[in-house]
Amino acid sequence: MGHTHAVEVWRKLLGPTKVYKAQFQEPYCLRGMFGLSDTRNVAHGSDSLASAEREIKFFFPEFSLYNWYTNDEIRYRKGPILFNNHLFQHVRKL
Repeated sequence: MGHTHAVEVWRKLLGPTKVYKAQFQEPYCLRGMFGLSDTRNVAHGSDSLASAEREIKFFFPEFSLYNWYTNDEIRYRKGPILFNNHLFQHVRKL
């Protein structure tokens, strides 16, 4: 999720961690609508930017936040992006 406040926005969409609480307090959040139990609560949401960075490195070791912010994000914001099957990467539509 590319957003200035991505952690906060994502956690708001997810809703409370406890599914029972989510179903009663925020029934239209993702966990309120689709959560099955506290251990099967739809998705994970990092609790801070530092945690998100640490978890991204753990789950996606080949992904570079530095490269994203200095190269990729800029490219994505310049216009439509297509997936090139031959190159197996996203490219800007010409």
